[in-house]
Amino acid sequence: MKEAVAKHLSGGLGAYAGGAPAASKGATTSPAAPVTKVVVPHTDDIVKAYLSLAKKLGERQADQTPVDPGRLADVAALAAGHASGEAKALAQSVSDAAAGLKGKPIAEQRKGFIAVSDAVVALVRALTPSDAVAPPLFVMHCPMAFDDKGALWLQDDETLANPYYATAMKRCGEVREQIATRMK
Repeated sequence: MKEAVAKHLSGGLGAYAGGAPAASKGATTSPAAPVTKVVVPHTDDIVKAYLSLAKKLGERQADQTPVDPGRLADVAALAAGHASGEAKALAQSVSDAAAGLKGKPIAEQRKGFIAVSDAVVALVRALTPSDAVAPPLFVMHCPMAFDDKGALWLQDDETLANPYYATAMKRCGEVREQIATRMK
């Protein structure tokens, strides 16, 4: 029922209801949090826009042209407008973090991408996207990012493409967790 209402409110563009993420064998997971159902309209659209941005940041750039976080900020803001409670907060946090990258040089965008990644990882942990996004999602970790504090990001495959060090250390990192997507 919630899914039907969410789809109706969102124009049928990917509203989903879900629960705790499923992890694969051997995957590391975060400490267990209380399982709550969260509905975030447009979750698949948010994750697709995020993966596109992460991929661009993970590529070796020929020049220092900044990436455009507009699509991610916009779709997350749209989702926040259709959601309530925890779902609204999750989507708004993605939108705010993505909007914070606008108009900045690419070096600053790479630094700010940690907030975007943290927000999207929190979103997919609360609500697993459909397999239309990717068969599984991989939570990657670079231990050297930000003066060895480390940073997470999501990818749709296991081949490292570090968005924080794409030019200097593109393959720095490891798979920390695998999030199985659900059947659409």
